Amino acid sequence: MRSPWFVAALVLFSTLLAYSQTGEQTSPEGKVTGAVLDEQGQPIDNAQVCTHVSLPGETIETCSAQSDGSGQFQMDHLPMGTFGVVASKDEDGYAGPNPSDEIQTVTLTPEAPMANVVLKLGPKGGILVPSVRDKVTGKPVYGFVLSWWVDGTDGSWSGGAGFSRWTTRTSIPAEKDVIIGRVSARGYKTWVASDQSNPSGRLHVNLHRGEYMSLSIELEPEAKDGPTAQ
Repeated sequence: MRSPWFVAALVLFSTLLAYSQTGEQTSPEGKVTGAVLDEQGQPIDNAQVCTHVSLPGETIETCSAQSDGSGQFQMDHLPMGTFGVVASKDEDGYAGPNPSDEIQTVTLTPEAPMANVVLKLGPKGGILVPSVRDKVTGKPVYGFVLSWWVDGTDGSWSGGAGFSRWTTRTSIPAEKDVIIGRVSARGYKTWVASDQSNPSGRLHVNLHRGEYMSLSIELEPEAKDGPTAQ
């Protein structure tokens, strides 16, 4: 005869298992697969693929996949609903869709939890390659953020990028009057871009598609508080 404790444990385990199965049924997960191609229809490898949700006053992007050598990608564990799917590869001039571009959307439901999309990037933008150094020591500075914005006839929008030892360049709109904004890094004063021929004016750049531009920047360290006098 089995003990009452064994029977109670068996009932509890069965209840938890049923609850777990019910939870899985009420919270299904979806999957999006597809390919990232350039303007000629050729695959782009190592492109970043993100889901794109527009909310009042903000846009939420969640990047969870990267294309392989044949341009293929797969995003798993996605929630049900409708959202955009976007791709980018800034270092090669593919910054993803402009604000005026129509973003490709998918709708996942429990009845249709999978979708397949083809994301076409291009044409290429300009490629900005900033080089940042400590103004005092001359040593390279990593982990900085650069901002820019465009104010054109087809609308205004802004952008920015974070840089590290491994991320050394970013894409900006081509054939546009792009205004370089600020560069900031922890422990340094914020650098504001200006035109060397007119220090009080903003720094404007206009790059052709796929054109590279280097930008040398010196950041001044923030003053450190000295020891308090006794």
